[in-house]
Amino acid sequence: MHSKCPGSNNSSASAPTPVSPSHPPPEPPFLSKYLPQYSKDGLERFFRFFQSLTQILSSYPILITILSTQLFPLNFYSSDFPPPQPSPPHILLTKPALISLKSKLGLGRRFFRIFRFLEAFEGAYQTYSLTPDNNPEKWLDLAAKGFNGMYLLLESITLLDDLQVIQGGGIWGMKKAKELNVEGQRFWFFSLCCAIALGVLRLGMLRMEDLKGGKKEGEDVQRKRIIENEKKKEKLRRRLIADLMDLGGPGKIVGWVPVDDGVVGLLMLGSTWLTGLEIWERCGREVVADAAPPAPAPAE
Repeated sequence: MHSKCPGSNNSSASAPTPVSPSHPPPEPPFLSKYLPQYSKDGLERFFRFFQSLTQILSSYPILITILSTQLFPLNFYSSDFPPPQPSPPHILLTKPALISLKSKLGLGRRFFRIFRFLEAFEGAYQTYSLTPDNNPEKWLDLAAKGFNGMYLLLESITLLDDLQVIQGGGIWGMKKAKELNVEGQRFWFFSLCCAIALGVLRLGMLRMEDLKGGKKEGEDVQRKRIIENEKKKEKLRRRLIADLMDLGGPGKIVGWVPVDDGVVGLLMLGSTWLTGLEIWERCGREVVADAAPPAPAPAE
């Protein structure tokens, strides 16, 4: 009968089994990585989406009645729980709640952008420093980012006043803060106009590139270049439409675009969908790139 060594008692049974390189641990579900990545940049878009919905509903109260009827049909109710009547008091009680919710969503979104003016000014500086002067895109891009930086800066420095957390009106006072916010909207309008002009210019340059390159390139090279340019054009067109839609918001505030709040809400909803889709696609590419296996090390 052999005796057991004290140091080897059940050591092989308790030691963890090493994972074979050929059988890596299972990857987490795709959405569990996709949604956290999207929430970094896309959460503000979610807030904007719901803000636009509240603005549309508060502007057209008849939609409140239609929506409540569709969500809660008559067979949902009973004699103990009667349906609400689509009377004016019911609408008037709902409309202030939607307006209040819209205001709170707008303030909540501003926390996501509180330091974004630094990013805009940094982008303007990079454009000024790195883009040649003979590039026609330089000055439009510089103006778009500079105006956007001013809008974001004015929005950030008036946040405490709009939150009304300081007794007596805040840092600037309610009247001055309102004036600064209007000026910020004016800068945003200028930024959008420059961005729209830049998008049109870039689309035109891509069109000219297609016409020039087709005469000298081989068929395969030309086909590949056309496919790449079409992808760029699609992104530019989508961004151009979103910028055109966004003009309604600041344009109404400064009095340059004669539209009502409901139309502004519809335009905001459309631009939010387009820009949110762009962020969703970008996050998808980043997740796929992170999930790709690393390149094998070169053999020595």
